[in-house]
Amino acid sequence: MFCCGSPDVSDFERRKRARYRDTEHSSSDSSDAGAFLISNVKFRVGAPPPQPLPVFNGWSTACTLVQEALGTSLQGQAEIIAKAEGVEPLSVELVGRFVTESDSCRPTILIVAKWSEASPPIWEKIVRNTKKFVDLSTRDGDLEDIVISVEMIAEELTLTKNPLTVYISVDYESEESKWPPVVGEIQQLLNGYGHNLYLAKNDKNEPVPLDPVKDSDLWKVDLKGMGPNLASEKAEVEHPTRAKHCFAVQVLTEEIEKNPNDPDTPKSAEHLNNIKGFFDNNEQHLGSIYCASGYTHRTANDGRLDWALIKPTGAGVARIGKNPLPTRADWHKKWYITSKPRARGVLKQPPNRSLRSIPNGDPIFKLGTTTGATGGVFSWLKPKVNFAEDAHVQAYMDARHRPYLSNEFLYIGYPNPAEHWLAKKGDSGSVVFDTDGRAVGLLSRGHMAQQAASSPPYITPPHRGCL
Repeated sequence: MFCCGSPDVSDFERRKRARYRDTEHSSSDSSDAGAFLISNVKFRVGAPPPQPLPVFNGWSTACTLVQEALGTSLQGQAEIIAKAEGVEPLSVELVGRFVTESDSCRPTILIVAKWSEASPPIWEKIVRNTKKFVDLSTRDGDLEDIVISVEMIAEELTLTKNPLTVYISVDYESEESKWPPVVGEIQQLLNGYGHNLYLAKNDKNEPVPLDPVKDSDLWKVDLKGMGPNLASEKAEVEHPTRAKHCFAVQVLTEEIEKNPNDPDTPKSAEHLNNIKGFFDNNEQHLGSIYCASGYTHRTANDGRLDWALIKPTGAGVARIGKNPLPTRADWHKKWYITSKPRARGVLKQPPNRSLRSIPNGDPIFKLGTTTGATGGVFSWLKPKVNFAEDAHVQAYMDARHRPYLSNEFLYIGYPNPAEHWLAKKGDSGSVVFDTDGRAVGLLSRGHMAQQAASSPPYITPPHRGCL
């Protein structure tokens, strides 16, 4: 007995297919490669229609073939097309776009730009013309079978730190073209409440860091680094408390105005004057940059360098700290009984050997701002890490270093029940030292691996000789 009809599709398979589908198209056009569809929704335009967010950036064999054949000509022309329409791109990259648990990684010219209410027709024209140029450039030769997508996305969809947001989770089958009316009603409702709709920016406060302007002094330092004699005027560095300072001043001022007769008001007023005086007297100035590594320098094993030396100014030698190592009692308080370092006294110079020469599993230690003294083991496992904060210089690196990845050594913590965290936010920049108290590298964290619950600590070599 035979039965005809559609086979049953499990709910898992349905969701999987929906995850891998493309977004709906809103228009179409044709190029030397044939017809192509275009998706145009708020904050995002793509040809062919891209997959539903979240989509991640990676690299593939196809990306390598495109880069070897065309260099950066596609990115350069995409930028020219965007500027001709009055749009200044924040970045234009060749990347492999993929979704989790998918085997496909689509080579894509990804354009990130500022979004406005007038963007939809302009962005569609940019994507349309860029797609035609891409297809024309890959019409013949080894690239004719490679479909290169063009995607233009708003900066809001690329940020890792966003403002307070109403988050609505929908099925992957939900059509993005139907979202704007819903979002508009929610925004109208929020506007009626008037909460959190302004950014207080005063009292010398600059809480939102931006990429440096191209060819500015800061941009040049990010690119090539800085030596002691390379700059006539050294950049000043200050205490990183402006945002908290602004918030504290605002809160204390409101409390004093609302409760003038409160017994604690005089103390609050005194505290308010103290924190205002901290900045009014320029006590926030720490010093000037003496020299810095820059982001594009690499060790011989493609390890990224990221350090700077500060020459303190202001209150003199009192502002220059020391490098005392934790005492035996400090380690015992944290239950490092047998795994503490042998060294006492102060931190020593780096050893005359590379990081690679440290035996796998050797104990190493750090003294961090947040978690204090912690110990772990050195690991030869070397993940390739894409650090977002230096993406603005990646297009100017030596081609052999692309894609822009850094080989980092891992710092693995002991299974210590009294110490659940090896490093937390604020510990980046801590000197990592061996059991003899010799500095072997700098700790960095904050990069979240895919599907990971926390960010692992990495060890970055202090100079090119540390491989």
